[in-house]
Amino acid sequence: MLAEGAPSTNAENFAAAPMDTSSRNTRACIRCGLVKTFDQFFESGCDNCVSVPMLNDRAAVSEHTSQQYSGLISIHDQNYSWAAKWLRKSKLKPGCYALQVDRE
Repeated sequence: MLAEGAPSTNAENFAAAPMDTSSRNTRACIRCGLVKTFDQFFESGCDNCVSVPMLNDRAAVSEHTSQQYSGLISIHDQNYSWAAKWLRKSKLKPGCYALQVDRE
């Protein structure tokens, strides 16, 4: 049972974490900065940018994500995170995000 005001930990409310944490195998969504592996974007798309058609489309994943990003922040509860608010990510799903994404 959660205490009053405690954040919910329902897994469906979280963006998928990168399955491989080595920087050469991860990519960041150009639009929102979510970091996942190429295969994760291919299999499930971007958890935040559902209007961007990446699902089962390798060319679209390459077009809408970048391997060139710097910094990484993990946001567990965007409502209580000053960093999420400061980075303007408070309306996105909790997950791992790049601080800056360079378009290739």
